[in-house]
Amino acid sequence: MFKLIQKSNPQNYYETRKESFLVGKSKRCEIVIGDPRISDVQAKVGTKDNRYFIKNLGPQPISVNGHHTGGQFLNNGDELALGESKFVIQLDKTDQQPSGSSPMEEKTMELLKDLRQWRKDVGAQMPTGNPGYDPDRVDESVFYHQYMQQRKSP
Repeated sequence: MFKLIQKSNPQNYYETRKESFLVGKSKRCEIVIGDPRISDVQAKVGTKDNRYFIKNLGPQPISVNGHHTGGQFLNNGDELALGESKFVIQLDKTDQQPSGSSPMEEKTMELLKDLRQWRKDVGAQMPTGNPGYDPDRVDESVFYHQYMQQRKSP
């Protein structure tokens, strides 16, 4: 569950169990905030890799923990500023990614381990640099190939 608790009045809060929703002052939004300094549709909150993510959709800035953002992951206890309103984000424990690596990082490490094992199994070598390569002579090579192409044409 996602909950926005107003900092100035903690008894005033907005909550939803949806995984994707809009925040703004329009009635189209799941969370409607009556602040004249925010857009009709100010932000979209969704989930990615089992974590909540906020994306600014409006022309007005949003801030997370005092830093303007176009979009970022959210954590339990983060402070979200929309217009003149400030909120504390409260996430149900089941909605939070455990501290440590994300599913993407875990998959990356798994694939890297598989790649290293494959290279070992087949005896694959990492590419090495060309000992005859001289970056100062690259132009000579280009001109040589152009010269050879001209000689071949009738």
